[in-house]
Amino acid sequence: MTTYEFTLNIGNIFIHSDEDLLNVSTALYEGACEDAFVRSVDEAMYIEFEREGKSLEDAILQSIEDVKSIEEYDLSVLSVEGDFVSLGEVAEFT
Repeated sequence: MTTYEFTLNIGNIFIHSDEDLLNVSTALYEGACEDAFVRSVDEAMYIEFEREGKSLEDAILQSIEDVKSIEEYDLSVLSVEGDFVSLGEVAEFT
């Protein structure tokens, strides 16, 4: 499998404090998102993934499903950002 890097822009949540960020990060990590890094910018939340998958599409769709499965929060995905180049493809050029 190939590892893909991308960021999900998350809706239905506003991060007002470090405690808010810690709580949602913990819920995501304890769910199916142990390969994610959660960050907040101006109260908006972003989740950066390094996710393995058969394809970029599979990796993104599985990540979205995993984020939505967190029962403590009603998270939605507003957009997906990234260069959409796999780490394996990068290695071929170096």
